[in-house]
Amino acid sequence: LDGELLDPFGGREDLERKLLRAVSPETFVEDSLRVLRAAQFAARFEFDIESRTVELCCAVDLTDLPAERIWGELEKILLAARQPSIGFRWLERLGATRQLFPELEALRGVPQEKDWHPE
Repeated sequence: LDGELLDPFGGREDLERKLLRAVSPETFVEDSLRVLRAAQFAARFEFDIESRTVELCCAVDLTDLPAERIWGELEKILLAARQPSIGFRWLERLGATRQLFPELEALRGVPQEKDWHPE
């Protein structure tokens, strides 16, 4: 070994830019859990997700995921991220909340009393 770093996908630059990128679209979509992992990594490491990767995530059907695998990623967002809200915003942007939590999606836009929700 000569210490040379081989980086055919530009991973080092992506790390410096704090950017998550799927390097193989074909294999990325083979495991729908990768969508939740993208949101989880974005939350834990405060990274952005590259636009083509966002498009891939939005096209993935998440309804086949077992509840325990969903919870595993949500737990990491809740417990390992400094700001869990980052992960939940990514889940929304990636279409995961619409697929996995339609009840929450149905609450979007429901008026709230200012006395109870001053935010």
